[in-house]
Amino acid sequence: MTRADMKEQYPHPMVDSMSVPQCYVTSPGSSGVKDDVRLSNVLLEVSQSCTWLAKTRAFVMGACRKQNLSGHVLVLIELVLKYQQQEQTTRTYEEVLLGGTETTSTTPKIIGHKFGCKLLVEYGIRQKAIPPYTTPSDLEDLLGTVTRALQQHQQGVTSESKFDWFVGVVYLICGGNVTRTLALLQSFSTCLTSFYTWSSRATRSKHIPAALTKSGSTVLHHKLCHALERVLLKALPMVASTFRLSGCVPSIVARRWFSTCFLNVMPWREICSYILLVISEGPVYMVLYCISVFKHLKVKLQHSSTYHSLLDDILLAPVEDFHLSNYMDYIEELEQLYGQLIRDDLEDITSC
Repeated sequence: MTRADMKEQYPHPMVDSMSVPQCYVTSPGSSGVKDDVRLSNVLLEVSQSCTWLAKTRAFVMGACRKQNLSGHVLVLIELVLKYQQQEQTTRTYEEVLLGGTETTSTTPKIIGHKFGCKLLVEYGIRQKAIPPYTTPSDLEDLLGTVTRALQQHQQGVTSESKFDWFVGVVYLICGGNVTRTLALLQSFSTCLTSFYTWSSRATRSKHIPAALTKSGSTVLHHKLCHALERVLLKALPMVASTFRLSGCVPSIVARRWFSTCFLNVMPWREICSYILLVISEGPVYMVLYCISVFKHLKVKLQHSSTYHSLLDDILLAPVEDFHLSNYMDYIEELEQLYGQLIRDDLEDITSC
């Protein structure tokens, strides 16, 4: 039967005679192309321009606003760290040497070591952040190397160490490349932000007052969460009242989120945006980011009247429909109002 005969028998046109629906046609967005060109321009100019840091940070803020990082997270993080050190815009600390000669100290027992590595690798494979053939052994060795190196910068010796979720997240951002992960962590260890974002860096650190290390508190809890509660009371008084009425303090929630880098709370794409934003802009934006999440959860929080129901709603359930791009304006408003207040609290980690 010819096509002409089929037309006579079946009056409706055949599927193959129609064009492909537009919803199935992939077309690169113009904004993505423009952003790629802008990033390329930044990469070309950084070696020649003394204002590269401002340009790179502006690109980061713009990319977070548009939610269009398009695979540039790792490159931007490495750029920010490299040229922050060159310009010395903030106080730097002794570098944690993670490459070269292996330290002779023994590795303390890491709580949940193998299970945590297994979870992270499976998660990274599902998110296509690392190759599907990746095994947990590389991450296990990486954590052991980092833990031994951090011991050289800590007060006293411990037989146990908590699982380092930040290192695991950086490992996934680096695509499972151990060498690149170690280089990034070593560079990051000189920054003030590392003491707040990387909880293992702050634990019993030689830079932390002995009074804090003996009490078991870290900079993360002592300063970051204190600044968070101060700003939350002013920026979102209703949310602060909800926490008080339930008998729960926001520091409990915030510390959990910060120490686990929002894993199981945010989608992987949002976690990458958070890490990039904080490394680029400093620990002030950890506080502002967390407050924006509380704002997003405002209605949900107000329906949680008891301590247990509030913790169950926040800590045991992921945050749904939160996108950093929708809250960048709000975060920048908070920075204008409370940025200096937070900065004054966080800049000096040696004061109690």
